[in-house]
Amino acid sequence: MIRGARLVLILGLLNAGWASALELPRNATLVAEQNSELDLHAIPLGPVKDGQFPLSTERGEVGRRVWQIPQTDLTALQLFEGLRDQISETYGEPIFDCKDRECGGFDFRFAVEVIEAPAMYVDLGNYFFATFRSSTGDTYATLMVSKGGTTGYVQLIEVSTTTENALNIPIETDPPDTTGSLAPVTDFGEKLTTLGATVLDDLVFGSGADTLDETAFASLQNLAEFLAATPNASVVLVGHTDAVGSLEANIDLSERRANAVRQRLIDQYDVQPSRIDAQGVGYLAPRATNTTEDGRTINRRVEVVLTAPLQ
Repeated sequence: MIRGARLVLILGLLNAGWASALELPRNATLVAEQNSELDLHAIPLGPVKDGQFPLSTERGEVGRRVWQIPQTDLTALQLFEGLRDQISETYGEPIFDCKDRECGGFDFRFAVEVIEAPAMYVDLGNYFFATFRSSTGDTYATLMVSKGGTTGYVQLIEVSTTTENALNIPIETDPPDTTGSLAPVTDFGEKLTTLGATVLDDLVFGSGADTLDETAFASLQNLAEFLAATPNASVVLVGHTDAVGSLEANIDLSERRANAVRQRLIDQYDVQPSRIDAQGVGYLAPRATNTTEDGRTINRRVEVVLTAPLQ
């Protein structure tokens, strides 16, 4: 377990006959909490390999939590192993666990559910993941841990597939030590370096379209200025779509959108091609519901992910 001053987080299932407590550093702060009485959640059962991703889509009550641990000396691995061992006391050993590249790297990160930044941050080269299943087979938990700068990020998702075992995840806390807590980040360069990724949110794509008009988008100007000021940095542009159409078609479309942005940066802002990669993940990482036009508009976007050190 994680030693020293701690924050005790009580996790349990109603009528399940057992409960456990997770111990985190005292200054761990709950920054996101989402509970759904009935939802679908895709449980990873193995790594992404050769374009295949073994998933079990479970239907039931879903509880999602994210904690940030500012100014921590613990590595992402230390945080992960401490929490994995504690969760194993309740669920048993994980049925699947992995580290960044072993998981499938970029493809895995953007295929699993991750609470949106700035609450959760995942360093593509330094994250850990585990899937747990209860002995009765009706409850699952997934744990993802990463670190950005001196801040640790912990995401825990629990799924109960039976109404008899409804989730109850109360939180008992000591007053957290807020020293070093994150302040809101508004500057483009600061946001990119602090969070590791940000949305180029002034770009607009119509449904099914992969072209940009000739507008001088502020986000591209900001990104070009950031790259000029940080000559060792490199980025990946990640295209996203709404959920209209097949996954294969949307992955192709999202990559074409990312490449359109990449080409604009090269042609109009003289950014070196070697410093910008372009990838597409289709509709696998939505920011909003795809059941409304407003939600679909939000989901059609390109994000920029920082992939190389600044120094």
